[in-house]
Order: sequence, then structure tokens, then C-alpha cells
Amino acid sequence: DAFEVDARPDTGCQVQGVPPLPTEVPIGGMAKVTLFAEHPDTGDKRAYVVTAYRRLGSETELRSLSVVGGELSPVFSQRHREYTVRLDLTRDVARIMYGLMDNEQRLTASARVEHPTGSKAEGEGEAGADEDADGQGVPHNASLARRLLAGEAQFRTAHIDFMLDIGFSRTATLTVQCADPTQASIGTYTLHISRPGCTLERPYFNPEKRVCVNFCSSGYYRNRQTHRCSRCNENCQICSGLLDCDMCMPDTADFNYVIQPDGKCRAIANHLFRKYRWWCIGLGVLLLFLVLIGCCGILQLCCARPGGKSGRFSRLEGTDSDEELLLP
Repeated sequence: DAFEVDARPDTGCQVQGVPPLPTEVPIGGMAKVTLFAEHPDTGDKRAYVVTAYRRLGSETELRSLSVVGGELSPVFSQRHREYTVRLDLTRDVARIMYGLMDNEQRLTASARVEHPTGSKAEGEGEAGADEDADGQGVPHNASLARRLLAGEAQFRTAHIDFMLDIGFSRTATLTVQCADPTQASIGTYTLHISRPGCTLERPYFNPEKRVCVNFCSSGYYRNRQTHRCSRCNENCQICSGLLDCDMCMPDTADFNYVIQPDGKCRAIANHLFRKYRWWCIGLGVLLLFLVLIGCCGILQLCCARPGGKSGRFSRLEGTDSDEELLLP
């Protein structure tokens, strides 16, 4: 209903004209406050005008509307409700950028099923996405908004995305509900978006290079229905269709790839033990044999020592004298 002005002068200046009370703004009207910055020594003054607008609450117009990678025809106007958009060939997504006129407005976006360019859309069913967005109020005078060169301008822009294939068209509808729920005013913007197709010399769109080609890259196949290079099934390197894989990816040190009936290439973990199983078993047997030989050698050395137990008993058994039995 009202706004207040807080002004801080520069060093050595004084501010005049600051209203002591909040300034009221009528519904659908405007109010101006003029401030003066005065130099106390020279008496020079500079005027600053603050203009506040208040909406009616029944507005259903958008502040801005555009399509990334496309041009609106005619040029956007808040009062014009229907546009034709030609999307760039390299873009798979039609990103619609919009700015709300009032921060309490609510927007719902939807799009019909795409159809080949030049033919009529089949059915009236809508397959879209709903989204709420916030915006900031702007003056009705658009030229005044363009003259804002300084200060804080909080005009946020939201977006909504719709997929669009090569050579297809799609109709998107933006429905704007007014900020005042008691008035229940609703306005719509309609965008007829079309995307050009590839030429007969290069009929397939390459999503990696973003250009039309005649031959698709490795891992893609020529999709004649959508006129684009579609990705092969999982782990498939060369294919003629999604369910028709001709060659899997090359085997690596970690995985082996085997073609499956559903067109996928199954990745089989390539463990070293499984790959060199008999080598590992043979190496284990060899190590065990070497350990046994080593143990036998150690036991033989212990038994053959001159001070060993077996040598001493042999000397005792080979003598007949009791004196020789006496220990030293």
C-alpha cells in the first residue's frame, strides 16, 4: 500500500525532500518522490526521482518471452498472444524463457505431442510439464524499464524445456493466472515451434557433432524414423538397430563383452584367477613341492651334524669298554 525512502548523501552533501512518512500508492496507480542532493558550499542541487507503480492484480501479461536458439515472429509484445518460432537445427530442446509481470502470478506450461512439420497435429492431448515461477513487477511503460541504468533491478527469469526432434513441430501453451485470486483472470501465450530437418544429401542428425551427416559415428545407427543417429544398445559398438547389435566393444583387461539376444552386450568381469586358473594351480603345486623339498633338506642337515643325537648313540653302541662309556 505504501513505500518508504531511505537516502544517504555523499560526503559533504545534504539530502532534502525525504518524506517523513510512508508514501501511499493507489491500486493501479503510481506515486513519485523527488529527492535533492545539495552541496552546502556552492548550493548546487541534483534531483533524484523515485517512481513506484502498483498493479491492479488482474494482469495476465508476461514481462518477457523468448526461446533460446530461436526467434519469435512477430517480435514479442506483452499484448500479443500468439507467436511462430523457428528453432535452430542444433538444438534438441526448446527452452522457453519467460519473466512474470507480477511476483504473485502463476504460470502453467504445456505442449502438445510433436508432429512432422507441414502436417497437422494428431489429437488434442497434452503432454507437458507444470511449473510455478516468481517474477517482479515492472512499469507499464516499457521504455521506462529500458532506461533503468542504475540501481537495483530484480527481474528474475524462469524457463521451461520441451524436447523437439529433427523436422518436427510442436505447439507450446503458457497459461498465466493473475496475482489476485478473487479476480481469477487467466491469459495464454501460444508458441508454434518448428525445427528444420536435414537435407537428402545428409539425412541424419549427429547428436555428438550437432550437424547432419550421411554416416553415423561408432556406437550409433541410422534411425530412419526420426532421421537422426540413435545410440546403440548397451556396450555395443556397431549395430543396425537398437535390438540388432553386430559387434560389441573390444575386450579389456577387466571385462569381456558377449552379444545377448536383446541386442545388448553383456560385460563379463575378467578376473585374473579365472583367466589364468591352471597357471595359478600349477604355480601353487610348484611352490608346495619346493617347500617340502626345503623342509626335507633342513631335517637332513639337522640329523647329519657331528654333535647330533644320532651320531652320539652310534658311537656308544660300537664300544665294549665300560671306561669308554664314562663321560669326559
